Amino acid sequence: MRNFRLKHNISLKEVAEAAGKSPQWISQLELGPAPANIRNQYKMMQAFQLLILNRQRTVARIEEDFNKMKRLLMEEEAEWKAL
Repeated sequence: MRNFRLKHNISLKEVAEAAGKSPQWISQLELGPAPANIRNQYKMMQAFQLLILNRQRTVARIEEDFNKMKRLLMEEEAEWKAL
């Protein structure tokens, strides 16, 4: 879980908030000597699914804002060319 989290730049705080647990709890789960039990693994899967959904929404908002900006820039360029 830790490798996945780090690979995708997900902080302990983000996972903890999504899981409804403390960052310390997540860290202990990631670094603990024994594998996580099935309930904790399920909790973590749900947290990562929530994080993925939130990031998809963020990307959609960024894309929408970018497209608005792009249209404005194209309109300004057309106005400059008309001068």
